[in-house]
Amino acid sequence: MNAEERSLSAAQLLTDSWSRGEHIEGLPAQCRPSTRAEGYAVQASWPQALTSKTKPINIVPSVIKPHQSQSIGEKRGGRRMSAGDAVQPWS
Repeated sequence: MNAEERSLSAAQLLTDSWSRGEHIEGLPAQCRPSTRAEGYAVQASWPQALTSKTKPINIVPSVIKPHQSQSIGEKRGGRRMSAGDAVQPWS
């Protein structure tokens, strides 16, 4: 197992336990970082470890209702402004 594989393996173990809300005592010896640089490599592997576990969400178009437009003459509440109206600050 090369250094990149060890980092990804450690990141996957950490993200799995994190997503389940579980605590682990430590990483297995085969993927435990032994230097600060290896620890940073594990941290850098988190995004890849997280995205390998997420599933895409499918949005079904039939579920989304088409926009119900209001008729032109229907009152929507509030005063309509015309081009010559001045905006008054809060008093």
